Parts: sequence; structure tokens; C-alpha cells
Amino acid sequence: MWVWTKRKTKHRFVHGHYSRVGQTGKNNPMYGKHLSPETKARLSILQQKVMTERYKDPKEREKQSVRTKIRYKDPKEREKISKATKLTWKDPKIRTKRTVSLRRAAKKRWKNPEERIRIGNIFRALWKDPEYRIKNSKSMSRSKSMTNNPNVIEARKKKWKDPEYVAKQMKSRGVKPNKLEKHFEKFLNNLYPNEWKFVGDGQLIIGGKCPDFVNVNGKKKLIEFWGDYWHKGQNPQDRIDKFKPFGWDTLVVWEKELKDIDKLKIKLKKFHTKGVVYNENKNP
Repeated sequence: MWVWTKRKTKHRFVHGHYSRVGQTGKNNPMYGKHLSPETKARLSILQQKVMTERYKDPKEREKQSVRTKIRYKDPKEREKISKATKLTWKDPKIRTKRTVSLRRAAKKRWKNPEERIRIGNIFRALWKDPEYRIKNSKSMSRSKSMTNNPNVIEARKKKWKDPEYVAKQMKSRGVKPNKLEKHFEKFLNNLYPNEWKFVGDGQLIIGGKCPDFVNVNGKKKLIEFWGDYWHKGQNPQDRIDKFKPFGWDTLVVWEKELKDIDKLKIKLKKFHTKGVVYNENKNP
């Protein structure tokens, strides 16, 4: 005689089908496999939107932070998280997206004075903890020892001799012409239209150095525009001698020389026509 018995709740496989927990959760091995890549992408976007809306609520944010802290305490969960982050970070598209979003978020936060005070208070509270202070002091001492290491210094010097590496560094740092350089560029274009181009953003690297302006019409001539404050104490002849072995004639123009435009015009005319390095520059 057949007798019906209630099945235990531990069993997830009931009557040849997965239970509701298995159908909607991660226990079902076929979960998400029947979906097309388009629908998966759409669902991921929707999930991101839901998470961002949730994260706006401070109570939900606190809950999420507590959950992550509890998960991160477990070494197995920590390994899973680190592996997942490493895999996602290897993809260049994801890396660029995340770096851009993090920079934007950091800039927005830093503009808000209340957020700035809050971040400062957090770091001050952390610094009071002796364990945190010891860890940071060790890392800082390691970084200092690495920077002062002669092998590291030589390796960096070799890297900076490579023009591709220098160009990448200039682009990543977002080097752009400042107000004075823009003003000087307009002045050059008015004197000699379609002759000079700004390349101080890493477009041209000569001997590991990046000049400010280059002649476009085949003449191997460079112009360096130096600010009175940032280049104080520097000798222009050093920069001229740096580019000379590569066959470039160089002219250094100081910021203070823009005050006497007539004299500057004569100087630029001599350099442009004759090709002689007209050097009256002295450190301001």
C-alpha cells in the first residue's frame, strides 16, 4: 500500500523539477543559460540601475557595507572576490570605464566641502589607530626605499628615454597647454601663420624630452616657452645642448619677454630666418 510522506525541506529536487529556490537562485545549473547575450546585457544594465538607486539610500548603503565586511572576513570569500576583481580588471574596456568613473566620482566628492570634511575625519580617525599607523608607515618607508634605490632610478631613466613611454605618460597625466602657452601660440601664429605647432602634450619626444613648439614646414627648429616661476634657476643652454646632437636648433623664450613685444619679435625673426640660436636668456 502506497503512503504519502512529506518530503524534507532540505531536498531541492521535487517531482523531477527544481524548487522555487533553485529556479530563481544560483543552485539551478541551467539558470541564465537559456538567455541570449542581448538579454543578459540588458538585465545587467537594469541590475546596475537598481543597485545605484539602492545605494542612494543611506540605510541600504549601511546594510551593503555590513554585508561586504562580513563576507570579507571569511578567507574563502576574500579569495573569490579578489579572483573576480582580477579577472574583470584584465579586460581593458572595463578598466578604462572604471578608472574614468572613479575619477569623476572622486572629483565630484572633492568639490563638495562637506564630503571633504567627512573624508578628512575618516582618515584622522584611522590614523589614531596604532595598527593602521604602523602598516602605513611600513608601506611609506618601502616606497621611499624603492624610490631611492639606484637600480630603480636607472630603470626609470631608461624608461624615460623611450619616446613611446614618455608620450603615454604625458597623455595619461592629461598634459595640455596652459594660458600663457596658448597666448604665445596665438602670438606665433600671427607672426608666422601655419609655421609652428604646439607639441608639449607628448606629440614629439627628442632624447626623452618634450619640446613646446616645433616648426611644421620641414625646418628642424624648436621653441621652448619657459615660465618665470616653474623654470626659475634653470639654464636655457642646457636645453639647447640637449636637442643639438639630434640636429635641432632651439630657442628658449621666457615669460617675462612677453612684456617687450617688439624686442621679442626681433628675436623670433632672427631665429626663424637665419636659423641661428639667438640666446640672450638669463635666469629671471
